[in-house]
Amino acid sequence: MKKLFTTLAATLALVTLCFSLAACSRLSGTYKGTTGTYVFSGNKVTITRAEGFGAKLEDKCTYEIKKGDDGKQTIVLNYLDENDSVSDTREYSFNQGKDNDGEFIEIAGVKLIKQ
Repeated sequence: MKKLFTTLAATLALVTLCFSLAACSRLSGTYKGTTGTYVFSGNKVTITRAEGFGAKLEDKCTYEIKKGDDGKQTIVLNYLDENDSVSDTREYSFNQGKDNDGEFIEIAGVKLIKQ
């Protein structure tokens, strides 16, 4: 009986750790930079960019942050079409941190500051 409780407790701790690590790789909120505005919610991001003559271009994506064997992070953006099917997938360098401007992320070397 004691072994059963020990095994159950260890399994519960492992599951909790897995969910905690998964939550760490998620972004939330709005980030702005020179390339546009990125709004993260769950595993989705909406990217809004200004186009000529005041028009705006909006992309809806799912995303995943990966860490390579070299320790460097990348972000994979799965661009969705109007039916929420993946129409294109792109992978960019990714960094996250905090400086005098506040919290930020960098996608493909472009800094986006959390609002």
